[in-house]
Amino acid sequence: MRTGFGKIILFLLITLMLTNAHVSAQKVGLVLSGGGADALAHIGVIKALEEHHIPIDYITATSMGALVGALYASGQSPAEMEVFFTSRTFLDYASGRIPNEYIYFFPNEKSDATIIPVRFKRDSTLRTMLPSRIVSAEPSDFSMMATLGPAGALSNYDFDNLMLPFRCVAADITTKTDHIFRSGNLNTAVRSSLTYPLFFRPIEVDGKLMYDGGIYNNFPSDVMCNEFNPDIVIGSNVSENSPPPDPEDLFSQLISIVTKPSKYEIDCEQGMVIEPGNDFGTFAFEKAEECIDSGYATTLTKIDTILSWLDADNRIDHDERREKFIRKRNKKVEFSQFAITGLTERQSEYALSIIERRKKTESTLSLEKAKRNYFRLFQEKYVNSVFPEMRIREDSTYEFRIHASPRRSLEVDIGGNLASRPVSTGFLALSYSHLGRVGFHTRANVYFGRFYRSGSANFKFEFPTKLPFYIRPLFTVNSWNWFESRTANLFIENKPNFIIEQEWLTGLDFGIGIGNKLRWRNGVYYFQQRNYYYQEKDFSPSDTTDESNYMGLTIETLIEGNDLNRRQYPYQGRKVLLKATFVGGEEDYSPGSTSTTEKKRGIENSFFMLRASYDQYFRLSQKLRMGVLAEGVYSSQIFFNNYTATVIQAPYFKPTPDSRTLFLESFHANQFLAGGVKFVYKPFRNFQFRSEFYVFQPYQAFVRNEDQSTSLDDPWKSRYTILSGTVVYESFLGPLSFSVNYYYDNPDISLEDEEPVTFLLNFGYILFNRRVYR
Repeated sequence: MRTGFGKIILFLLITLMLTNAHVSAQKVGLVLSGGGADALAHIGVIKALEEHHIPIDYITATSMGALVGALYASGQSPAEMEVFFTSRTFLDYASGRIPNEYIYFFPNEKSDATIIPVRFKRDSTLRTMLPSRIVSAEPSDFSMMATLGPAGALSNYDFDNLMLPFRCVAADITTKTDHIFRSGNLNTAVRSSLTYPLFFRPIEVDGKLMYDGGIYNNFPSDVMCNEFNPDIVIGSNVSENSPPPDPEDLFSQLISIVTKPSKYEIDCEQGMVIEPGNDFGTFAFEKAEECIDSGYATTLTKIDTILSWLDADNRIDHDERREKFIRKRNKKVEFSQFAITGLTERQSEYALSIIERRKKTESTLSLEKAKRNYFRLFQEKYVNSVFPEMRIREDSTYEFRIHASPRRSLEVDIGGNLASRPVSTGFLALSYSHLGRVGFHTRANVYFGRFYRSGSANFKFEFPTKLPFYIRPLFTVNSWNWFESRTANLFIENKPNFIIEQEWLTGLDFGIGIGNKLRWRNGVYYFQQRNYYYQEKDFSPSDTTDESNYMGLTIETLIEGNDLNRRQYPYQGRKVLLKATFVGGEEDYSPGSTSTTEKKRGIENSFFMLRASYDQYFRLSQKLRMGVLAEGVYSSQIFFNNYTATVIQAPYFKPTPDSRTLFLESFHANQFLAGGVKFVYKPFRNFQFRSEFYVFQPYQAFVRNEDQSTSLDDPWKSRYTILSGTVVYESFLGPLSFSVNYYYDNPDISLEDEEPVTFLLNFGYILFNRRVYR
């Protein structure tokens, strides 16, 4: 009995000793500062600490440090974080770009020349609403939810129950105090903490607007001491307080008004602040690898000191702890319930019909399909912003909750282009949107200038059914004055116009979405084209023009898709078009002083036209892209009354912005094949050097007869080329470009062959409203 009693006493003593050893083991806290891209150095700091088995028991962090800290507390290793932050995917997220595979083409409108959008809040004062962000946070928001959400669910939304206790700090600009996140949705806490002013749109938490934690506390060592009081505190800091405001520098004054100085030191316990010293810049995320390496190298110089503070047996196997935590997580994410906040009841019905979209046989929605639907909703023109959260349910599925804000209903767009040749154009548009169970959007625009004038209006009704579709009545009027002069003269013509094209169309089109990338569009339109022109190269201001008037009906059906990343000068993505058109109409003709033919009326000209085009860019290296363009047209169009009228009405090939400002007579044909290659070199983020080469191969080129009628050349006999070199700077407003262009052209009615080389300095967008059928 004594022996048994002694064994019990011995067991209790050993247990007590082990318990005391565990209780008395030194606790180590890690404080991570803000600092944008420079804060990725924290990953290198953690990597060095892990390699030497130094324990990390708590983390407090701010801004970008909060993202690094939350990922680590959720079970990601430094190696996994390094792979993510050095990837193209992360660079896309940091730039606000939607991943290419999630670009939703169906709601897209035809590109126009908008440079500055101005939105108004619909109330009694029509207040102008300035944008609250430069970059869309929606791509990174979903990524954070998908990555941090399962860990948050495992912790039962208590940050003490993560792989290690975690705190992050945000700035509550309502109370002007820092807000410490201890619980809740982990991705919401992190997003609040890294909402850099004007860069990301702020989010609301419990009715309070949250901004970057660095505004009030960029190094939360006080939070570490007050919340956890560890034995040792290690800080990683890549920031410093702003210098005193300069009376001549408004920006420095605003910084001082908005922010509070932070204390970059540790007061509560034994500790040190590791300062990697990298200063690449807040948004230099392309330097992620260098930032991480800097943190790692600097920490290695401090390792011996840190180890000297720790007991010899106070080491940890980080991989074992991480694997134990990850095994507990529900790896499969399925959504079975959906909710929308921030919209009216009818607006929520519209949004839910998109978010919940899945097959009838599916009772839940996978994370991948939820991501697809999330990006579809965000790209709807009626939605201004979306923020995702996921909440685990009793059956281990999740609720997918979207906090959305509707787009301002009234918008004015200002734009156009300013050029070194007389092709400058102004642009103004007004649009109104209303979201209910059905989306309604109306838009009117005008282009005004000497070269191009246009007006357009449409009324679009969108239905968010399983196969989404829209119905749109529209009206458009266009006018082009093709100048003979190619001189660097902004506003004055040296000679009369040699061709003026005018047209209008009105009708109805109907579109259906096909997956994410394609749209099937059908339309029927009534149109009129009125063209004024000279029949000879040599004419004087006293000569009168010929006039051709073509009026009729056109019916078209087409499949189109476009995920190019720029309206003008793209360098990634793809654009496809397959189009069939029927045109039926009559031509009236009135001769001018340069004509040798007689007046004619009621000439019937009906035809079919097929067009196919494919444009895609390929990534050859980090800085070099190659684009390939292929296009083919078949038209059964017969000759119009004379050669010039026939050329004007024929399909054409104009692949570059400069070529769209020229008539390019030889690049018109009823049947042709065309294509080219484009090389784009991007030495810096906002610069492009483009080199482009195109070949235009008509099946039978038009031939001008002596009596001004038209005949056809031998098949495949003639071909024409375009060479173009362009330097592009992508400003925050629009592209500034300078191009040198060579055209191998052989015109009979224009003087374009006299100056085959053109130069164009241009700011803005050379884009037009839709044409009648070409």
